[in-house]
Amino acid sequence: MMARNKNAEGTTEEIEIQDTEAITESPEQGVEEAASTPPAWDDEEGRRHIVVEGIKIVLALPNMDEQTQGDWEYSRVYVQALKQGLLTRKEWEKLIADRGLILNENVKPDLLNRMREISIELADEEQVSDDRRETLNQELDEVQRRYQQVAMEEDEYFSNTAERKAEQARLVFLAALCTRYDAGEAQVGQRLWDTLDAFRQERRNNLISTVLTHFMTLAYGLPPETADSLG
Repeated sequence: MMARNKNAEGTTEEIEIQDTEAITESPEQGVEEAASTPPAWDDEEGRRHIVVEGIKIVLALPNMDEQTQGDWEYSRVYVQALKQGLLTRKEWEKLIADRGLILNENVKPDLLNRMREISIELADEEQVSDDRRETLNQELDEVQRRYQQVAMEEDEYFSNTAERKAEQARLVFLAALCTRYDAGEAQVGQRLWDTLDAFRQERRNNLISTVLTHFMTLAYGLPPETADSLG
């Protein structure tokens, strides 16, 4: 599964699972079998609560210390990728331009911004009429469809750049670091995975995919329901 994030230069990148080091502990708590999965929701602290395969989970954005750790992981993998001979994004862009291909570099950020604007307007239930809500939902579906199309096209060009591999590592590092058991009553429990290696070896693909997609949309300020369409 591919997820997306922004690098230090503000460029949107595709993300996949990469390696890292240990994080901390994780007990068996928050696991609950459910006949039906409740919808994801964001609390007043900006954390996202989801239930995946019967596991109650809460996601939070990284604090400054965790963000610094993620930046170090980006740098480590970026240098490693260059040593292995991967091209940078600028080198790929030059190669693409030399071959006469056209890139729409600003399309994805614009689409994400529009998704965010629509979601904010939809959240104001008292001010949005039924007709307006229907129109906004139709536009949101189209914007999300277009985003997926553009992302797939862009990935054909940049899936193996040094920046992409470094972003993949940073996203996975931060997602694993910031994924915890939901202890109930808006309380946060211990981490789901005690190490990054445990995260990488997780066999429940739906769990990994859902966590990464929700973490990415949370980082972009998009509502929980957006994750379902981007997953």
